[in-house]
Amino acid sequence: VKTDSGINIKTAIELIKPVLENKKIKLIGQNLKYDYLVMKNYGVEIPDVYFDTMIGSFILQQDGAHNMDALSEKYLNYKPISIKELIGKGKEQISMDKVDIDIAGEYAAEDADITLQLFHRIKYELGKMNLLKLCNDIEFPLIKVLSEMEFEGFKVDEKILAELNK
Repeated sequence: VKTDSGINIKTAIELIKPVLENKKIKLIGQNLKYDYLVMKNYGVEIPDVYFDTMIGSFILQQDGAHNMDALSEKYLNYKPISIKELIGKGKEQISMDKVDIDIAGEYAAEDADITLQLFHRIKYELGKMNLLKLCNDIEFPLIKVLSEMEFEGFKVDEKILAELNK
């Protein structure tokens, strides 16, 4: 869906919502808590998260970078298109909706492909180290819980927090 400024958000959400809300589809991604919150802001209710490559990577090794570019270079020996190449940085940075739709599509396709490749590799590594159950039973389900908490917000009693701090 093309407009003068790129993608028509309303139409895009209408098209992707049934896929993301389908309980039969296993959602795999990189930093899904962010995506979960973005989609929730547009009224999309993601039922479950199957696998997050960023969380899986962190469980394997806590230190180091866990962004997709770093993981791609580490596990796939591949340097993907940098987001900075698309949108720039600093005062010159533009929003993604200002990127040519064909270039944005190429970036998104590569992003999805790399994430799928990382899923297979990281899941294999987690299995070798007997950490897959930890991810499936605790870490990945927590993505939804933490996202919901962040979306709803929560109150903190500052006096009790100060006492706990002591």
